[in-house]
Formats: sequence, structure tokens, C-alpha cells
Amino acid sequence: MSSPTKRKAAKSDKKGSAAALSPRTIAYLRDWMMSPEHVEHPYPNEQEKAKILADTGITSKQLTCWFSNNRKRFWKPKMEEMGRADVVEAAMGSSLAPHVIDYLKAWMMHPNHISNPYPTEEEKSEIIAATGIEKKQLTCWFSNNRKRFWKPKMDKLRQQYGLNESDPLPAAVLATAATTAAATTTAPPPPPAQDSMIMPAPAPIPETIIGFPLET
Repeated sequence: MSSPTKRKAAKSDKKGSAAALSPRTIAYLRDWMMSPEHVEHPYPNEQEKAKILADTGITSKQLTCWFSNNRKRFWKPKMEEMGRADVVEAAMGSSLAPHVIDYLKAWMMHPNHISNPYPTEEEKSEIIAATGIEKKQLTCWFSNNRKRFWKPKMDKLRQQYGLNESDPLPAAVLATAATTAAATTTAPPPPPAQDSMIMPAPAPIPETIIGFPLET
């Protein structure tokens, strides 16, 4: 049986792994979480985590623990007060399956959509039928991934062609992407006869067009 002294030391060590953060650090993290760029999906990616760690001086374990706790204790109540319970449900609900994410990313980077990844109502219905996700999940995914996935790809294309961040991608670049994709991909199989509403996944853009793979 462990002595009271040992139990107290073990408890102290456990607390030490999640040491209290300074008020300044907490304010920084809350500002990050509620910023327009992150408020609908307060899950920092690896690059964002690295910046947070550099700015605050906290450890990776402290960062992970704080976000895990405060999505429930701080962010969720704030969003519900703002009448945004749908966003909470979409962000904290069950994650999308990998094949659904692949489908959505392929749709977003397809030649027909790469310049304007905003699905119309008809396209939303087709995507929902093809993936089985709900409309609010679709809306939330596109809102987040236009910032986190599509914009970085477009920025890299601009860099590749020597364009400034504010410069639109030339129509010729997008036209080349569409032409090359059409020439190098075969037509997808037709949807199952028993459910004509299920649409085949959009053909992916070859890596040679955009210069990098569509990572998950």
C-alpha cells in the first residue's frame, strides 16, 4: 500500500502535467478559438499548433488539454448563446468518413469547381445524395475547407506562377487544368440503377496540373 506522502506526490505530478496557464495565455487561446477564421471549427492544424506554441510558450500537451476542455466548457456554451448550436453539432459531432472527405476534396479541386468552390443548391443535393451527409455538415465542411484546404492550394498555385496573393488565377491556368483533366481521366461509371440520385465521385485533378497531391 502506498503511503500518504507518495499518493500526494503522485497527485502533484498529475496536476503538474496540466499546470495552470497564465491569464495572458488563456486570453490568447480564447481569442484564437473565437476568431472569425476558427470559430466554426476550433481545431488547430499542425501549422497552427506550432504558431500557438511559439507565441505562448506552453507545451504541446498543455495545448491539447486546453482545447479539449475548452471546446466543451467555453466554446460550446458561447456558440449556443449565439444561437449557433448547429455549428457545435457539426464540429463536435461524428467526423466524416475518409471516403467522404476524399469525395468533397475532389469535388472542390475539380476543373468545374476549382475557381469557385461554392456548390449550388442542386449540386448540394447531389453531394448529399452521393455521400449521405447532412446539409449542415456539408455547409460547415465547405466553409472550413475553403480556408484550410482550398485557399492554401490556390496560394501555392499563385506562387508557382509568380502571382501576388491578391491576383486572380489566370483563366488560362484553370482552362489548362480542365483540358488536361478531361484528356487524362476516363468517364466515371454510371450511378446504380436502383437509385439514380447517387452521383459518381468527381474525377480528381492529376498531380501534374496543380503540382501537389490531394492529401487527406
